[in-house]
Amino acid sequence: MDTGDKIKYLRKKLDLTLEQVGKYVGVSKATVLKWETGMIQNMRRDKIAKLAEILHTTPEYLINDEVDDAAISRAFNVVPTGRMGLRPIYGSISAGLGEFVTDSDEILGWEPVEEKYATDDYFYLRVKGDSMSPKIEDGDLLLIRKQDSVDSGDIGAFLVDGDEGFVKRVKYDTDYITFISLNPAYVPITFIGAEVQRVRVVGKVMKIVKNLY
Repeated sequence: MDTGDKIKYLRKKLDLTLEQVGKYVGVSKATVLKWETGMIQNMRRDKIAKLAEILHTTPEYLINDEVDDAAISRAFNVVPTGRMGLRPIYGSISAGLGEFVTDSDEILGWEPVEEKYATDDYFYLRVKGDSMSPKIEDGDLLLIRKQDSVDSGDIGAFLVDGDEGFVKRVKYDTDYITFISLNPAYVPITFIGAEVQRVRVVGKVMKIVKNLY
């Protein structure tokens, strides 16, 4: 198969639309179609890299017509079974001393998810800081399920005073909320009595996408 055939095959295997692939890569769906049909053959390296990410393969497999059987096997073995979708990446959240988390609709990027997460109830936030390491590290993406409460012991995303964002394990009772870091270098943060009203639950952390770079 040539590059266009490979793109089309993997896209359909993942049940992704031309528009979804285009949004992730940063091009129009018409451009993706032109890649698949061979109308555009000279692709930029950064676009090939993004294509490989969303298609769960390697740039080598997409562009090399003479890969060996092992490379082909690796390329197809990493393709997950089942349907896939995309969810947006919004702003960032602190695993440290607090950082602004925006409620705006500005989308910073897109990340693939399994079909069960491909609804408006889910979104991604980028982590800054090391207070939740080694489980959650600086640069990781967190898949968040929107909800206005979490159970004691859960790891969640929170806003304090409407503008400072935290990702922490939470412990609470009727008159207090405590943010607990997984990194022992950070002391717990406790809100007592009326201070509890300063805390708003953004959602629960459902999945961690590790930053490998």
